[in-house]
Amino acid sequence: MSQKQPSARFCFVCGVENQHGLQLKFYDTAPGCVESNLIVPEHFQGFPGIAHGGVLASALDEAATRTILGANGSRRMVVTASLEVRFRKPCPLNTPLKLIGQVNEDKGEIILASSRIEDESGAILATAKAVLVEAPADLTRKIELQPEDWKVYPDGE
Repeated sequence: MSQKQPSARFCFVCGVENQHGLQLKFYDTAPGCVESNLIVPEHFQGFPGIAHGGVLASALDEAATRTILGANGSRRMVVTASLEVRFRKPCPLNTPLKLIGQVNEDKGEIILASSRIEDESGAILATAKAVLVEAPADLTRKIELQPEDWKVYPDGE
């Protein structure tokens, strides 16, 4: 069974109050694995009928970093050091897609993760390899999260 992860209020990818973002909801499906349903709306188009690659890269990046978060209340904060994206097939707009992330190797301060976007038939449309690192302590000290800034929002919110 999957467990819903916390979301931010204004994040471009997961922000529940960001009307200009993707508003994705992430779920832990296994240790180090996450999934989200993704529908790219028309205002994120690249070529007509096709999702913009930058928007897809943002979603792939978020899925990779979410693999280390876990819904178990982990406060482990990571940032992306590098992201290698491969676009395999055009991602259609206004079509249900699946976003999947997984940890490949956790070395402590350095984590190797991957993510992918699949269509409803399971065909892989885009993939990413990410190198994640523990966020610098000075950054984590500066971030003052209020309870409403990062929490598990019930579905429908």
